[in-house]
Amino acid sequence: MLHEEGVAANVLCLTGPNLLYRGLKEARERHLAHGTSAADAGHLGQLIPPDERHAPIVTIHDAASHALAFLGSAFGAPLVPLGIDHFGQSGTRAELYAHEGIDPETIVNAALLALDLVE
Repeated sequence: MLHEEGVAANVLCLTGPNLLYRGLKEARERHLAHGTSAADAGHLGQLIPPDERHAPIVTIHDAASHALAFLGSAFGAPLVPLGIDHFGQSGTRAELYAHEGIDPETIVNAALLALDLVE
């Protein structure tokens, strides 16, 4: 849907922040201690190649949305985090994703919002 609209954004659907955060932290520690390349971002650097790092980021997490909010700081890119911030609802997966705002339409809207943050 984003491609059809001509929207350039990084959309990351991740199961958890731990490995990405740890890799980013270790890369930053190497940079501070040894002057290594600031482009090193651990595994995150493989997910978002250098030529895409200024594009807005939308994260989708089947848990608390704020858990991936740190990813915007990795490259100084605007970020809109989406996730599950309310609990106890019941329904089909599609109904629950729409209710929580992690459905395709909301992801597209989040990318458009992130683009507005750039301007």
